[in-house]
Amino acid sequence: MPIGAAKPPAAKIIEVRVTALEIKRGDAVSICYKVSNSSTVRIDPPTKPSERDPNCGIVNPQRTTTYTVTATG
Repeated sequence: MPIGAAKPPAAKIIEVRVTALEIKRGDAVSICYKVSNSSTVRIDPPTKPSERDPNCGIVNPQRTTTYTVTATG
């Protein structure tokens, strides 16, 4: 980046939502996100892609699981 050039804005996670607040073991649920200034978004552990929405991943947790959404610029 040239001296004096402005840094690009940092990646920002604006929203993370799930399609159900309570899930029974093995039920499918979507984890969806809204980001800005991001070229890559990752959900860990990995999810299956949603055919309906490219900003969602589908999970079928078999036990209590914590998912992390990471956005990078």
